[in-house]
Amino acid sequence: MARLVSADAPSRMTREQRLAAGTLRAGRGDPLEVEPMTAPPGTPTTGELLGVDRIDR
Repeated sequence: MARLVSADAPSRMTREQRLAAGTLRAGRGDPLEVEPMTAPPGTPTTGELLGVDRIDR
C-alpha cells in the first residue's frame, strides 16, 4: 500500500536521502505475496462504488 501526498515543489533529493530524512519508507515484502481478502456481506461492489462516484460528478 502506498500513501500518496502532493509535493510542494520538485525535490532534488535522492531516494537514499529521502530514506535517511524519513520522508520515504522502503516497502516491506513482495506485494504479490499478500493474500486477497473477501469483502464482508453487504459491502458494495467496486462497480457500485464507481457508479456512485460518477453520479456525484
